[in-house]
Amino acid sequence: MGNFPRLRKLAGKNARTTESSFRGLANGLKRADGRGLLHLRIQRGKSWTNRGFKFDGTRCRVTRKLDERPDVVVMMQDDTYRRIVSGELSPVDAFYDGAMRFRGRKAVAQAVLDSLMAAGEPAFEFCDKRR
Repeated sequence: MGNFPRLRKLAGKNARTTESSFRGLANGLKRADGRGLLHLRIQRGKSWTNRGFKFDGTRCRVTRKLDERPDVVVMMQDDTYRRIVSGELSPVDAFYDGAMRFRGRKAVAQAVLDSLMAAGEPAFEFCDKRR
């Protein structure tokens, strides 16, 4: 595991369902700087769980309908998601390992990461430079 920031614990490692962790994720996103729409796509076997998280700095609404164009889309396997929301795995490590993918606006992705980061974790900033 790398030295990238982990999220604060949003759900227990053995959370009975992925659904139970969405409340913790939504509560964390209430603190996000600015407004945004995050689409989260979690794959388990051949099926996908899709949720939209619309946040504005004071509240976050979770929806099953993904009818609006998102600012950020995040995709990963169910086991990766569970490890991230339990605080076991850094989302940045998951991204660099290829276990999580995202596309969209970096500023919104940064706001999401900042609002969910665990206390005492090192700061992380997305880089615009390409090597």
